[in-house]
Amino acid sequence: MQEENHEHTSIRNSTARVGRRTLVTGAAWTVPVIASAVSTPFAAASTCNEHGSFENSTRSTGNIARTVQIPGCVTKIDYALIGGGGGDAGGYAGSGAIIRGTITLVASPTPHVLEYWVGGRGQGRGTTGASASSGWSFGGAGGLRSGVRDGGDGGGSSAIRIGSTLLVVAGGGGGGANGSGSVTPTAAGTGGSGQLNAGGGTGGRIGNQTTSGGLGGGATGGVGGQVSSNGQSGQTGGNAPAGNGGVGGSNGQFAGGGGGGGGGYTGGGGGSAWRPDPVNNPGNTVGSGGGAGSSFIKGAATLPGAIGTYSATDSLPPLPVATVKLTW
Repeated sequence: MQEENHEHTSIRNSTARVGRRTLVTGAAWTVPVIASAVSTPFAAASTCNEHGSFENSTRSTGNIARTVQIPGCVTKIDYALIGGGGGDAGGYAGSGAIIRGTITLVASPTPHVLEYWVGGRGQGRGTTGASASSGWSFGGAGGLRSGVRDGGDGGGSSAIRIGSTLLVVAGGGGGGANGSGSVTPTAAGTGGSGQLNAGGGTGGRIGNQTTSGGLGGGATGGVGGQVSSNGQSGQTGGNAPAGNGGVGGSNGQFAGGGGGGGGGYTGGGGGSAWRPDPVNNPGNTVGSGGGAGSSFIKGAATLPGAIGTYSATDSLPPLPVATVKLTW
C-alpha cells in the first residue's frame, strides 16, 4: 500500500485551537516546559496578540530537520504529532503514535525556532529497492522474497525539537507480515501500533503454531521476533534517542516475510519469518509483524513513560497520516 500524499503546509493567523475532530479520541495532554534561547523576560508577553497555526503532513526527506518560526511573545503552543504507519503486507500494519499536548516557552524578543520531522509511511509488499522511510528515526525494512519486499517496512517517527532539547517523539507503527500456503492474510502477523509503551507485533499462525512477533521499543530497542530454525529472526530495534526499527526476517525464495519495526525514541524489533516444514511443505510459510517504535515526551520520569497516548486498537486501514500541527 502506498502512502497517501497529504501535502499541506500553512501558517495562518487564527484563534482556532487544535480540535478533537482532527485527532483520535483518548489521547492525553502533557506539558513539556522549556526556556527559549533568550530567557530574559519580555515585556510584551502579557499583551501578546499573536495567534496562528501551522500544519505539515509531508514526509521528511531522510532525517533532515525542517523549521517553523513562532512569534517570540508566544508562551504556549498546543501541538499534535502523529508518527508514520507501517507498510501493509497482507497482515495489517500498525498505526503511528498520536500524541497531543502543550509546549510552554519563555517569551523572547526574537522568534522561537522549532525544528520538526514528519515520519514516512513504510513501503508495502511487492515494492523493491531500499527502504524509503524517513523522519526523526527510520522504520526497519520488511523481509524480502527473492529481492522483492514481502513484509511491510516499519513507519518513521515524527518529532519536535527546540535548540538541542528534544520535546516529543511519536513512534512509527510496525510493518505487517505475509504468508502463503495454508496461511490466510489474517493469520499473518500484524504490526504493533505506536504509543509510549509501544505495541509489539503479533506472531503469524500456522494451524495451532505461532511464530514470534517483534517487540515494541521500550527502555531499549525492541527485540526482534525469534525462530530457532527453518527461517530467520527479526533484528532488534535501535536505542534512544533516535532508534531505527529492526529489519524483518526473510524466507529466501519463499513468501512469509516479517514486518520491519517502527522507528521511534527507541526502535521496534523486526518480525520473524518461518517455514515450519521445509521438507514436506516448503511453501507453507508465515511472517510475524514488526513492533512499534516507542514515543517520548519531555518530562516523563521513566522510559517508557506513564502518560497514555494512542492505544493499539486501530491497526486496520486507513491509518492516520503522519502530521505535525501547532496552534498558538
